Amino acid sequence: MDTNYPVPLKKSSKDALSAVLANVEAEKVALNALLGHSKVASADLLDVYMELVEVASELDGLSFENNEWGDPKLGTDLEQLGAKARLLSARLGIMLRSQIAAQELHLAACTQKMPPKH
Repeated sequence: MDTNYPVPLKKSSKDALSAVLANVEAEKVALNALLGHSKVASADLLDVYMELVEVASELDGLSFENNEWGDPKLGTDLEQLGAKARLLSARLGIMLRSQIAAQELHLAACTQKMPPKH
């Protein structure tokens, strides 16, 4: 590790990484609960998507800090984890968009079947 790595930055990086890991652990519980269902509400998917985007962003920041000031190996590992989180969030975003589009079509079809109100 670079000896010029500022001590306050080390502490803030460790704290931030701990927060990211706590978010991931909390999200694992939510994901495991959703995995047992054949249909998942769009709102639940949106929550998971938003959390993944946040985790990816935090990992990118930590990766930059470690590449700049500290342990380049850790920085690379964090960058790879961030890339995996971004990829997963992109896939989830596509699924969510598709699910919302199907719901909108279904809603439009239901609306067309309803008699006009007077």
